[in-house]
Amino acid sequence: MTQTNIKLKVIPRGLGGPTGPTGPTGPTGITGATGATGVNGETGAGVTGPTGVTGATGATGATGVTGATGATGSVGASGPVGAGSGDVLGPATNTDNFIPQWNGANTKTLKDGLVSSTTGIALLNLGAMTDGQLIVGQTAASPLVKTVSGDATLTALGALTITNIQGVAVSGVTGTVNAVFSTSPTLTTPTIGVATATSINKVAITAPATSATLTIADGKTLTSNRTLTFSGTDGTTLTFQATDTYVGRTTTDTLTNKTFDTAGAGNVFRINATQITAVTGTGSAVLATAPTIASLTVTGAFTATGLVPTAAFADAQLTSNIRQNSQSAAYTLLLTDGEKHIFHPSADTTARTWTIPANSSVAFPIGTTVTFVNQDAAGVITISITSDTMRLAGPGTTGSRTLAANGIATALKVPTTEWIISGTGLT
Repeated sequence: MTQTNIKLKVIPRGLGGPTGPTGPTGPTGITGATGATGVNGETGAGVTGPTGVTGATGATGATGVTGATGATGSVGASGPVGAGSGDVLGPATNTDNFIPQWNGANTKTLKDGLVSSTTGIALLNLGAMTDGQLIVGQTAASPLVKTVSGDATLTALGALTITNIQGVAVSGVTGTVNAVFSTSPTLTTPTIGVATATSINKVAITAPATSATLTIADGKTLTSNRTLTFSGTDGTTLTFQATDTYVGRTTTDTLTNKTFDTAGAGNVFRINATQITAVTGTGSAVLATAPTIASLTVTGAFTATGLVPTAAFADAQLTSNIRQNSQSAAYTLLLTDGEKHIFHPSADTTARTWTIPANSSVAFPIGTTVTFVNQDAAGVITISITSDTMRLAGPGTTGSRTLAANGIATALKVPTTEWIISGTGLT
């Protein structure tokens, strides 16, 4: 702290005169300005002392004095006086927890509640009841007291009438034994009249608009392992045979031991969309491209595009055009070329090779003839043969032959593996 020294000047005072009258109080002077705040001193650097030891717990005080018992309440007002008169006499003896009853001789005497079934109605011994017992009725001889535990079923209730269960009025009962309360009860061989259900044993049932009938004969079983929809004309009866596979109209199926009878009106029979309108004779239908037909009788005009004669035609007198097979490329004869002429048109000026196949690959019948024609200005044709033999008529030389333009040659099969050829323009 800074110390300030103040100097005072002492002026001698003269003798005082008499005190004059007190003058009026002058106006209050202006309050001087507040002096500057002094500088704060430094904080002391003393060390905090250690915490003192906790003192011992004091002894528990004595229990206070029990308050005085409150005053007994006033006695309640007496009930109204009964209409009767005179005193009521109690029984000579009684048993704890039994209720006395009128003795039956008069209206003023009570008797002990324990009486035999021959003299009156026995009263319930309330003291003898245990937890879980229920008063369910009264007979002439004794009360009906039944013991229940939790949700146990009351049995042997006697002639008990129930008019309300869980707030639902009971107007009557049907049948005997158990009442059904569960939403998923188990019933054994119940008889159900007109009922409504959306499913039975997880089988969904769609209710019809008005009514419908499902009938299964006694002792029969209906089994389905696929989703089925039956549709048709009302009143139609569908008869199934023994265990078998049934065919569909648009599926590919194999029929065995079936007979098609189209004699009925409206019945038709088609093969590959072609309707069979009539049949001649009996036996097998011809479907193969090269069938064998025995003892064929043809009446009227006969048209064939590939008739191959066999030994059965050796003496037959056949009249036919020599059908044409035009080729403008290398070509190997087919079985259907028998009795035809192979034609090389003038438009094809390129030399070509036509080959007679071996009997082992194409077995032309013996006596088959094939004619080769090379048109004017057409390219040269070489007629060759594979492993069989082809001889030139006259000299008998073997090997391939050349047919010039405007040339014509015919080959005739004589033995099984040999042909003989002759013609004009053939070398």
